[in-house]
Amino acid sequence: MDGLHALLSATPNIEVVGKASNGKDALALAIQWEPDIAVVDLAMPELNGLGLIQALHDNAIDCLSIVLSMYSTEEHVIRATQTGARGYLLKESADQEVIQAITTVFGGAVYLSHKLVKRGIMPLIERMQNPLGSLTQREQQVLQNG
Repeated sequence: MDGLHALLSATPNIEVVGKASNGKDALALAIQWEPDIAVVDLAMPELNGLGLIQALHDNAIDCLSIVLSMYSTEEHVIRATQTGARGYLLKESADQEVIQAITTVFGGAVYLSHKLVKRGIMPLIERMQNPLGSLTQREQQVLQNG
């Protein structure tokens, strides 16, 4: 994470307001600073990444979350998205992809690592965000009319 901190600190238009080595400290910093974006590791001690994302929402911290993780399974990506993550990057991602993810999420869109998109996870995420979109028009009509 030191490399990430150095990269982000050296990037114009990005201000790093905190760095934590565990989820509880990250939550305390988020409550104090109310950052626009939090880059979160799923495997943090004391409070894991999903717990941190949930705690941000529970504490009404208006902070967008991007997961940076070594886990690349659909289950991890789906759980992070369901919890509220707006981005999901693999730790092996190139530096510029991290900056691209932050810019994309800050702009209001969802970002998934290039490697995850190549594996076809993006359509799954889109269906989760709009579950009715995967239904036929007739199925949507039946659902609405009971």
